[in-house]
Amino acid sequence: MVFRDRNLNCSGETGGKRKKDKIEVIDQWTKQYGKVFGYYIGETPFMMVTDVDLIKECFIKEAQTFHDRPRFPLNAEPFSSGLLLLRGDEWKGVRAKLNLCFSAAKMKLVMPILDLCTNTFMEVLDDHVANNRAVTIDVAAQALSLDVISKSALALQVDCQKHPEDPLLQAIRGFFRQEQNFAIQLTIAFPILSKFFSLIYPITQHGKLIDRIVENVRAVIALRKGNKTARTSDMVQAMLDVQAETSEDNSQKRTVLLEDRHVLGNSFLFVTAGFDTTASSLTFTVYCLAKYPEHQEKIYDELAKTIPNGEDFTYDNIREMKYLDAVVNESLRMYPTVALFIGRMCEKDVTVRDHIIPAGTNIMVPTWQLHHDPELWSDPWEFRPDRFLQEDFNPAAFLPFGLGPRICIGKRFALLEMKMALCKMLRKYRVSLSETVCEPLKLAIPTSLLFAQDGVSVKLEPRKA
Repeated sequence: MVFRDRNLNCSGETGGKRKKDKIEVIDQWTKQYGKVFGYYIGETPFMMVTDVDLIKECFIKEAQTFHDRPRFPLNAEPFSSGLLLLRGDEWKGVRAKLNLCFSAAKMKLVMPILDLCTNTFMEVLDDHVANNRAVTIDVAAQALSLDVISKSALALQVDCQKHPEDPLLQAIRGFFRQEQNFAIQLTIAFPILSKFFSLIYPITQHGKLIDRIVENVRAVIALRKGNKTARTSDMVQAMLDVQAETSEDNSQKRTVLLEDRHVLGNSFLFVTAGFDTTASSLTFTVYCLAKYPEHQEKIYDELAKTIPNGEDFTYDNIREMKYLDAVVNESLRMYPTVALFIGRMCEKDVTVRDHIIPAGTNIMVPTWQLHHDPELWSDPWEFRPDRFLQEDFNPAAFLPFGLGPRICIGKRFALLEMKMALCKMLRKYRVSLSETVCEPLKLAIPTSLLFAQDGVSVKLEPRKA
């Protein structure tokens, strides 16, 4: 029997997660109840799973049954037309078309944007070094992330890297760092309230900000469709190209069309799914490299062999850097940005590996616990990139981008951005932790994403020519 009265409800320990350390609470649950157990939040059933065989079964083999993500309280545009919230056949059709936007060929087309933004990132670092200042790397990484998103997905030209007071950066940072919102928690417990929450969202301060950005993207779409502006190789154009190509092939209306609302919604997917995830991942990777400097030198040596000084960074030569890839993966294992849960919803009553799972149950995989399970990872608290060179791990135990058909569509883009920034930084500088960084690093999960609570400050030492 999976589901029992465990006193894990809105008035019990789940509510307590707002006051306690979330990771600690989930650790306590998994130790007390095991690798598979069920609980309720209000009227909604949840099943927490750390059994990798059951995870693989649900997320891959039975993916048709566990197809959609748990319902999100906010069901308003532009978010409701993005991949995170789309469901069923509409998700399947839109995802198939958007996969074309994230091919290797498309990634090569956006390299100039990444090159431009990471060059600005380096100018910011150079300014700190010239003025003998430490770099608050999480702040710099957020500005880089928003710069990339603005130029590639929102068709906005911002200067947030050199002007950290940029209002868009401040607004988005505040949105992601706010503590758990009671209204959101209430609608998770009682889904019937979701309609009311979605209805009032457009008149909220955040809703009005999003609406202004939506109008800008909508205007850009109209200009580009009317051939009234120069062609730009960004993700908006990639989606419009796919929209045009697939519309011509869809004369008999047999598949889901990529509509303008999908283009708008998935432009915002970059913000909701790509802003703090990429910035936080880059921050933790720099932290690990500063704490374990021997890995910096290995990456520097690999850089010298793979991309000699003076040679341009390309999609292909960055992908050749296996040790850099291992370091990034090990950082993502130790500090997964989506540290709480990867979730899927069960569409029908089903029995999986002797577990009876009722329809409507949300399967929740606690990423942090999975990534630090000593049964799955030898010495899980040690930073050991070599484990990814040896591929000595169960793929279902490593979920920084999810698993199965709904794995993060922007994985390739996010990794490319991170690696380009790291390559440029390590080619020019050695990185060390500032004296202001307290060990062990204090972690926080204000909403669902992992952050360094007090930030990460690093010192940069120029390498000798």
